[in-house]
Amino acid sequence: MIFAFAVALLVCAATLPMLIRLLRRSGAVDVPNSRSSHDVPTPRGAGIALVFAFVSSCVVVSFSGAFIELWWLVPVTVMALTGGIDDFHPLPAVPRLLIQLSVGLLSAWLLIEDGPLTSLFWVAAAGVFLVAFTNAFNFMDGINGISGLTAIVGGLWFAWLGHVEGERSLMYMGAALAGASLGFLPFNFPRARIFLGDSGSYAVGFLLAMLAIVAAQHVDPWPTAFAPLVVYSADTGSTLVSRMRNGDPLLVAHRDHVYQALTRRWRSHTSAALFVLACTVSSCALAIAGYANGSVLLQLFNLVLISTFYVLGGRSLLKCGSARV
Repeated sequence: MIFAFAVALLVCAATLPMLIRLLRRSGAVDVPNSRSSHDVPTPRGAGIALVFAFVSSCVVVSFSGAFIELWWLVPVTVMALTGGIDDFHPLPAVPRLLIQLSVGLLSAWLLIEDGPLTSLFWVAAAGVFLVAFTNAFNFMDGINGISGLTAIVGGLWFAWLGHVEGERSLMYMGAALAGASLGFLPFNFPRARIFLGDSGSYAVGFLLAMLAIVAAQHVDPWPTAFAPLVVYSADTGSTLVSRMRNGDPLLVAHRDHVYQALTRRWRSHTSAALFVLACTVSSCALAIAGYANGSVLLQLFNLVLISTFYVLGGRSLLKCGSARV
């Protein structure tokens, strides 16, 4: 597990400086606009290095004798390529969604193991969840450090679950994700020299959702698997509900997320990203208690508690002029 983490970290950290230079020369730069949370033109596409590091780590670990479900790398890579195309030549919404649904449903069919969950309903539900969280992760990747920190926590969470449950693919892939994300973080936080881009947010979001689906089939109680995903899901879900209630168009880009409002209030990417990190870590800490207790209801209560605290607590902090993280 440590080996997978270290390989991914070193490969990502070594690849990014060269990638930054190449992206600047090619003009793959995110220019600030009215919806941006940054004000300096910055290269986008760090997901290329992160996914390369993740895949390299998994392959190296597999060749060293450890068993890893290497086919899991295929849908993650397809999502990264889809996002990479979108980074350089924006795809229309319908073709992009069709690609995501196709990859999501096929992956769900392959991921869900034999048993009662093999019904078409659960395959469809898992496929929709993969696509929904992939896009939620993309929506949330709007300030420095937020997704790098979340991916580190998520990777370490699944590495730990894989270790305690004896699921080696879960363990090694979680460790590789955490290592690659840590290799990326200094280039994006607290000051951004490069953004993750759609290539990274699609791949990492899909990978986290995929690992959660695998973990949910082996962990008791099953809601434990979703602990590191709850903050991103709560922010995106509550924002969509709020926009529907206000009659705002759902497919138009906006800056209504809780984390974006907190960034404007505190005038700090760092404070908002650390608030999201603190809530995600708290979700995992409560999930550990629920995991030890073995109660599905307690674990669901813990996830709802963190979701409620993040959404209501975050929005209430906006009303406090002296709020600090």
